[in-house]
Amino acid sequence: MMKKVFTAVMVVLMATFAGSALGADTSEPSADIKANGSDGPIVVSSSDTVSIEISLSPGWRNGTKADWWIGAQTPWDPPLHFYSYVFSEGWQADIRRSYSAELYEIDSLNLLNIPLEVGQYIFYAGISDPDGVPFGVWWAKDSVEVSVVDESLKHTKASDNLKKYLSADDFTLCFPYANGGKVYSIADAEDELYSYENLLDAVDLKEEFAVFLSQGDDTTKRLELAAILANWAQETTGGWNSRDCVYTDWGLYFYEETNVRGKASCDYCYYDANSEYQPTTEPSCQAGVGNGCFFGRGPIQLSWNSNYGPFSEFMYNDKMMLLNDPDAILKDGELAFASGFWFWTMYNDSPNINDKTCHEVMVEHGAKGFGRTLNIINGGIECGHKLPVMEIDSGSGLYKVDKTRRRADHFHRFADILGVGDQLPTRPEGYATNDEEWNTYYEEMLEGCIDCSTPQLGNIEWTSDF
Repeated sequence: MMKKVFTAVMVVLMATFAGSALGADTSEPSADIKANGSDGPIVVSSSDTVSIEISLSPGWRNGTKADWWIGAQTPWDPPLHFYSYVFSEGWQADIRRSYSAELYEIDSLNLLNIPLEVGQYIFYAGISDPDGVPFGVWWAKDSVEVSVVDESLKHTKASDNLKKYLSADDFTLCFPYANGGKVYSIADAEDELYSYENLLDAVDLKEEFAVFLSQGDDTTKRLELAAILANWAQETTGGWNSRDCVYTDWGLYFYEETNVRGKASCDYCYYDANSEYQPTTEPSCQAGVGNGCFFGRGPIQLSWNSNYGPFSEFMYNDKMMLLNDPDAILKDGELAFASGFWFWTMYNDSPNINDKTCHEVMVEHGAKGFGRTLNIINGGIECGHKLPVMEIDSGSGLYKVDKTRRRADHFHRFADILGVGDQLPTRPEGYATNDEEWNTYYEEMLEGCIDCSTPQLGNIEWTSDF
């Protein structure tokens, strides 16, 4: 269908590209592309019409010759994976330049107005140096994501879909010690912040969350669920290394980052003065990290004003709501879980895996997507290096399992509970040790995060075949 109707916009584009130049402008060029009037991501059904519109402001480059690029990444197999709009030819497979001409103002131009087949789409618009190179110097670019789901899923509440894979009993099995850490949070935090009911209500709060568990086969959906629960569990765990304590049981224990509130160091305030997302009053942390600081809260432990602001903007259409009251996440379980779903389904600005959400990498890579979700969530700290050497805990006599390995342990446990543990590498028997068998297992579990070229074994190194 896409191939048949994309050519319908060609005549309109020809007329638009032949427009007249405007007056002088000192601003930088900007391109904007929207899906159904939104910057996205959006979720629609296969029967819904998808409308794609672009606008362009040439700024100080008004009248300057440039290359125009308009493209669409589709769910279809190569050679139909990427389409480009080529002036005078219409939509063509592959990456091709749309047009090369002087820049002019485009207030709004509709490129597409049709239903799409089920799958994930990304539409692009941009302008660059007039050299015909698509990956050269961009003057301006933008993209918008569109998830097209089956008609039946579109009209099913996201919580109903989630309940198919996680029952109330499953939730209790996964998190037997949930909410135990309330005593370490603020006095007016919600008593049962991490409840099954709050989880279900949260996923229904925003239409954009409906993409969660909506794509891929049954196995892919169960793996995605295991992955999100594993990351939430590690971020909030209250477990430790002991022969009597199974630390993977202790997810969703802590409400907020531990040993931070009240600490006399601004290093734990997680406030970026250079971010565009600024609270009304700069946090005061010299005498102790306080309520206005942006340390981790909720299941994903949302941190930094640069994340609280966009999440607040998404939820309330007002960035100041959570910038001025970050503790609100601790007082409302639906909001807390919504922060987790927002980061999972919408955050795609990781410097480690750019333009991809956690949801997308799980759909695209299945079990091997888990390490990539970690790279998106905490890659700057936990990824991009070899597995750390484990040390012996003097109290238990066991190896201290680092947080990166723990994420893999949580993932395997939840995958087993959800019936897809057979999709993961075979886990060695007994307690984790610092030997080749265990390190190989963790490398395979953490593909996309760990550099497995020369994993460490105490004071020696070995070369992996993985």
